[in-house]
Amino acid sequence: MDGYTLPVEATAWLELVQAVSLCGRQLRKALAELAAPHQLSDTEVLILWACCDASSVGLGQHELATLVGISPAQLSGLVDRLSAQDLLIGRRPAHDRRRQYWRLTANGQRLMVQLAHDLAQRSTDSAEHPVAEGYAVLNGPLSALAAVLAQRSLPRSQEAA
Repeated sequence: MDGYTLPVEATAWLELVQAVSLCGRQLRKALAELAAPHQLSDTEVLILWACCDASSVGLGQHELATLVGISPAQLSGLVDRLSAQDLLIGRRPAHDRRRQYWRLTANGQRLMVQLAHDLAQRSTDSAEHPVAEGYAVLNGPLSALAAVLAQRSLPRSQEAA
């Protein structure tokens, strides 16, 4: 650059943001292709996937929005749509009617099994195999980094909780 140099740490950070963003777009595109035959978006599949491991109580709407990376307002319309398709069921606890918890219906479970099968098939496809190996190598470190970044972004009031 003319006359100035960026700190190495800043450059490394920006390169990481750029690489993760590019990978994220490509992964979301591939997920959207798998979701399309089921009339779902990539975000809706991520919502269903997040609910796969939910307890019998379900996953709280705010927690679900955070996991999927969208606002609670955006999530509201998507969970309503998934509920109307009999893929998710919502529940409001008697002690706090403001909160909403979501879990998969039997149809949602069947669909996730099908989508997981389709994704596994795609990952073992000879053309995708090197990419699938990359997923396995990167998943752990990226998940750890995401957890650290999420913890750093918590409001001070939530850190103490």
